[in-house]
Amino acid sequence: MGSYRMLPAAVAAGLSCALLVGAPAAFADIESDIARVQTELADLQTQAAAAAEEANDATLEWQEAQQAVIDKQAELAATQQSLTASQNSLNQVVSQIYRNGGVDPSLLVLASSDTASNWLATLDTARILAGQQNSALVRTEVAEQQLVRDEAALTKAEKQAERARDDILDAKAAIDARVAESTALLSQLQVEQQRQLAEELARQQEEQQKQAEDAVDAVAELPDSATKPVVKFAIKQAGKAFEAGATGPDAYDASGLVKAAWAEAGVDLPHSVQRQYDKTQRVDITQLAPGDIVFLYGTGKHAGIYTGDGYFVHAKSPREGVVYEKLFTNEFMSEFAGAGRPEL
Repeated sequence: MGSYRMLPAAVAAGLSCALLVGAPAAFADIESDIARVQTELADLQTQAAAAAEEANDATLEWQEAQQAVIDKQAELAATQQSLTASQNSLNQVVSQIYRNGGVDPSLLVLASSDTASNWLATLDTARILAGQQNSALVRTEVAEQQLVRDEAALTKAEKQAERARDDILDAKAAIDARVAESTALLSQLQVEQQRQLAEELARQQEEQQKQAEDAVDAVAELPDSATKPVVKFAIKQAGKAFEAGATGPDAYDASGLVKAAWAEAGVDLPHSVQRQYDKTQRVDITQLAPGDIVFLYGTGKHAGIYTGDGYFVHAKSPREGVVYEKLFTNEFMSEFAGAGRPEL
């Protein structure tokens, strides 16, 4: 699983000390404490969103591993049937040889008529029986070897499925840990600080929502194109909740939003940022077009839909939900990992 930066002990210690000082000093520190907490909250929430994507990728790996088990079980059953058929064929040949007195031509000749034609017929029968015996033995041996290989492959597939399942549990635990850290960090703040943080978040969300509504109107006026439905859908999701593993319609995670948006154009993308990156054509940042997928914090951590004019929509974090905001900022450009364009 991916590694995460843990909350610095100094931050928690600093907040605890702030709660112990007198009212005037505490009031003076409110702004600095809030700024510090906002930074730490953003970091923890980013980590939680990234962990959600690791869970998505692990889920797909688990599904593939489970399908591999099913496929190998089917191969094993088919091989077992082939082996049974080969064994039955061999038994029939052995029985036939026994009824004819063995495969030694001299024995068959001794038991046959003295005429040349009968002698030749008996010899041909012996050769046929000997050939059948050899062929049946080879088929049986091949089937037995394949059975051993299939059983080994099944064991490997089952172990892969078990590892993939454990990866999912680890990723989900990482999400829970980041959310718990965020909650603990907020609980250390004074009531006034918590109120100010909540008001600031509400103000930002209201502003982003208004910008998203204006953007939807602007997109509606654009000429029809293959990616217009993608952009329009993505912008309309602004303001909805973030939920790990969700693909809508009421909540999304990062790759879930990208997947749902591109489905509007008839493109089926995997529910995983890393796999979306792998499946799309690379696009230079100077060539970004509406509908392109932008990847942040690494190729498997986070993604959003570029909507044009320097903005993008993404399921940002559990706390902030789906937001419509500027892409070309110091924060995002320092973490820009690439862009992708699905094939239409």
